[in-house]
Amino acid sequence: MAFKGTLPIWAWVALGSFVPAITWGPAYAMLAQSKRQKKWPRIPVRILESGVFESKYKGWTKYNVLVRYSYSYGGLTLESRTVYDDGRIYDSQSDAQAHANRYPVGSQALAWVNPRDPAKAILEPGQSTFLMVALFITGLLWAAFFTCPFWLPLVRKTR
Repeated sequence: MAFKGTLPIWAWVALGSFVPAITWGPAYAMLAQSKRQKKWPRIPVRILESGVFESKYKGWTKYNVLVRYSYSYGGLTLESRTVYDDGRIYDSQSDAQAHANRYPVGSQALAWVNPRDPAKAILEPGQSTFLMVALFITGLLWAAFFTCPFWLPLVRKTR
């Protein structure tokens, strides 16, 4: 049977709701996680290693920051390598090195430690604002595109 005519309203609503649901959900989860991390206790850490490592994938070269640090919490001495939680990578080695230089070997810094799981600590809580905004705008544009059959005729009638 061939498809005739326009999509029914429920189909437009379903299509218009699909991408915002899958983009706004992760954006909200990232924001909520960032807020939770900033409530964790801050503790002093000692920087053991700091640098940049290169990764290559399908001809692309990217740079990641590596900072290894030790800390004590709840009677335990632990180590972590989590600088930030957003999967940040750099296109430029100098940009990555500038970030790593904020944590010189032997220096002290402050980190946030998860009180429920002290093995999890992070130097820079928060998520990429760019990524959250990109997810939100993607969902918004998708919703606008799929609701176009409803609001476009209303705009035309007012002219």
